[in-house]
Amino acid sequence: MSEPIRRVPVEIDAQGQVKAQSVTSPIRFGVRAGVGVPPSKIIPIVFVPGIMGSNLKTKASKGKPSEIAWRPPNGTMDAANQAFRIWKGRSPSDRQRLLDPDDTEVDDRGDLQVGWFASEAQYRERGWGEIHWDSYGEWLQTLEESLNRTFVRKADGNRVIAAHWQSVIRADRGSWDARDLAALSEAELEKSAQYHYPVYAVGYNWLRCNSEAAARLARRIDTWIAEWKARPGYQCDKVILISHSMGGLVCRAYAKRHPDKVLGIIHGVQPAVGAPLAYRRMACGTETGDAKGENLKTKGFATIAGKTPADTIPVMGVSPGPLELLPNHLHPPGWLKAFVKDRKGTTAREMLSLPQSDPYDEIYRDMKSWYRLIDPALLDPGKKYATDFGQGETKERWRNALRRSDKPSTSTKKSSATITTRTPTPSTDGMPTN
Repeated sequence: MSEPIRRVPVEIDAQGQVKAQSVTSPIRFGVRAGVGVPPSKIIPIVFVPGIMGSNLKTKASKGKPSEIAWRPPNGTMDAANQAFRIWKGRSPSDRQRLLDPDDTEVDDRGDLQVGWFASEAQYRERGWGEIHWDSYGEWLQTLEESLNRTFVRKADGNRVIAAHWQSVIRADRGSWDARDLAALSEAELEKSAQYHYPVYAVGYNWLRCNSEAAARLARRIDTWIAEWKARPGYQCDKVILISHSMGGLVCRAYAKRHPDKVLGIIHGVQPAVGAPLAYRRMACGTETGDAKGENLKTKGFATIAGKTPADTIPVMGVSPGPLELLPNHLHPPGWLKAFVKDRKGTTAREMLSLPQSDPYDEIYRDMKSWYRLIDPALLDPGKKYATDFGQGETKERWRNALRRSDKPSTSTKKSSATITTRTPTPSTDGMPTN
């Protein structure tokens, strides 16, 4: 057979049958339809996104329908509409109501595009609609396509290693800090090709505790493994986890509880000891640009996420997930710095470097200093916690927190202060890096 072959998408149904649809064509068309039958040994690839990378909705209740709480925009037009027509008009109390950790849950109705190995309904069951598509969608498709195409047939019938695996073989392993690692062999690729790698995604309520997200991840993985085992002739026992940013904390918690179900984990920028960017966005609002100025994408994202502490504190200040992302006591000290430069000078003088050892006492519990994490006056614009703050234990706890610092506010006349944190430059694709 010397004719070129076009691939036809396949679907594996609940009974394990491989299905594909094509059409007949005239002989002169000259292109054959090729259907690939995936192996019956299954290793699910499960992706867990970073904070703000999961779609959220409000919980439906009697007399109150569910509504979109957090669904980052896909595409320029959607971004402009959300930023400047929707979120720009929302007050801090609106944000507090909409992004309430007690009243939100994962929303699986987000945009998605199907891949090569399932129907749209099946990809939704795989969680692809739970995550921000513009940030992760194309990558999910590429990952599934690449893992399940190890070899290809040329027009003359000869088998060759697929181009994407050839690029891996040729890659400079020194750039991976793995110079001693041997290149992949064809025998190793043949072993890999004996398995099918369906790609899944697990969104989570990033406003809630990461331990709750890990519990949801466990339920989803158990369901998917059971579904594959229920298909006659199929084998499935363990998964490979891939995480981005705070999703790494979720995967780490899952792996600690269920090591017998994890074949491997790949973490991307896991904030193992916290991310200073979480402090910056809570205390100062979301950045709108870098030293060279803002651009439309970063300005739009800041409008959605909240430009000022009045926007971010009512959400992040009462949500376990963002608070768990703050740098902890194991983070290298001095990540919060302030520099003062005289208006006529050319050099800056460091005036503050915190924490020296404990960020909880030196930063987080201090609610009076100008560099404080939380301004209590901004914490509850919708008066959700008004009753709690006026009673018993909660009121006393806040009083104790406020007593932790008797430092006077710092002010500088005829000079300017700049706060910096040791954190990577945020991405400009509409989503945060952490």
